[in-house]
Amino acid sequence: MEELGITNQVSNIDISIASFALGLISVGAMTYVLGILFVRYSQSVSNKKSFANNFVLIGVTTMLIISIVKSSLALSLGLVGALSIIRFRTAIKEPEELAYLFLTISVGLGFGAGQYKVTVLAFILTSAFIVLRGKRLKKNIATNMYVTIQSTEPQKLTLDETKLVLEKRFEGISLRRFDNTSEGVEISLEVSFSDIDELNRFSSDIKKIDPGASVLFIDHSGISF
Repeated sequence: MEELGITNQVSNIDISIASFALGLISVGAMTYVLGILFVRYSQSVSNKKSFANNFVLIGVTTMLIISIVKSSLALSLGLVGALSIIRFRTAIKEPEELAYLFLTISVGLGFGAGQYKVTVLAFILTSAFIVLRGKRLKKNIATNMYVTIQSTEPQKLTLDETKLVLEKRFEGISLRRFDNTSEGVEISLEVSFSDIDELNRFSSDIKKIDPGASVLFIDHSGISF
């Protein structure tokens, strides 16, 4: 009987609703900040905002799972079996994305296990490292990419106007091809930049000059996006 009582006590631990709610809010806030850091400082060329939007959900879900599982030995054993059938359907394209996912899960794990101080301290130090690393990379790393601009109205998209926009957005410019015919104009260049967001800004600038123009970006490995 005593043995049974001990087992029952170990298997069921009451969770404080107040501390759980506070932890959930904290995890949500921290993973939201992490998403902002990812969008601003990540070198990923994928849809960063869409990817970062998942951080809060992943963080709070991880905390919820750990909080429930730690209160029951039976549930913890069942979780092992459940995780064995889970598979990722979408591959992580870049190691940096995987690092941010692990950090998001770690925040949820830390709060779910009740290790608040350690988790907050680790998050602050890691966030500081991300900011410092991101600023250093933006200063020292330049990415090269091919840009092709096409327009059916050469009178709108002149080479001089295009050059002004290019000089505003990119650090290095090399003209590869310029075709100006009665049917339209096509300009191909190689550009270098340190901020991936400049591509969107450049595309918007070209659209302001000629709304019907198309802009294509291709990296050196031949993948366009």
